Amino acid sequence: MIRCGERMAALRDKTGLTQEELSGKLGISRAALSHYETNRREPDYLTLCTIADYYQVSLDYILCRTDDPSFTSTPDSAPDPIDLGEYTTDGRMVVLDGLPLTPEEAERLVCTIRDERESR
Repeated sequence: MIRCGERMAALRDKTGLTQEELSGKLGISRAALSHYETNRREPDYLTLCTIADYYQVSLDYILCRTDDPSFTSTPDSAPDPIDLGEYTTDGRMVVLDGLPLTPEEAERLVCTIRDERESR
């Protein structure tokens, strides 16, 4: 049975990227990617979303819950990339408990909403 790390390594190999190249594109260290690919560590949810988005495959495919890599968004409805430095609602920064969301928090929020929409 294939594991998550093996699936990620296979996707990287298929695109011909080195671990150094892919880790740079994903914003993680090469060592972290190596640990994920060899199943020594598990990526966090945000990293899983980033990998799935990069390869345009479903989270279920990354997590080996299916062998169908189909990305559920259609090209016409695929979300536009978000520049988190500019991420606003009605012209204002997104605020929670009186504090603006950090770029990482906003990214997690967007990823969670996209995942929920995908599962509908």
